Amino acid sequence: MGGPYPATISVIVKSTDFGHTVVVGTRIGTSSDYAFTFIPPDGACNTTIVAYVTKGQNTNNDLIDDGLQNGSSNAACGLRLVDDTGAEVPCTVLGVENRPWGEIKSLFR
Repeated sequence: MGGPYPATISVIVKSTDFGHTVVVGTRIGTSSDYAFTFIPPDGACNTTIVAYVTKGQNTNNDLIDDGLQNGSSNAACGLRLVDDTGAEVPCTVLGVENRPWGEIKSLFR
């Protein structure tokens, strides 16, 4: 396949709400990008953090933050769980406040 990248890697979807799940990420062509499928367990809600290869190697939101890899942000990123219509899966945990992502993001700038 060329390059130093393996054909597959472990992708760890981490959640304090429903535990960690390991799936296989498959390299896309000769790029350094990987694709994977994650099906959350019944009752899963909220968001997750994604790590590659080991639990401590979290993804970060630098590219998501402003579309550039420029060190503008360095927080873990992951997946937002949605239902089959694309709507957010609300958590029913006491004390969890549901807010739009833009509002949450502005709190931490």
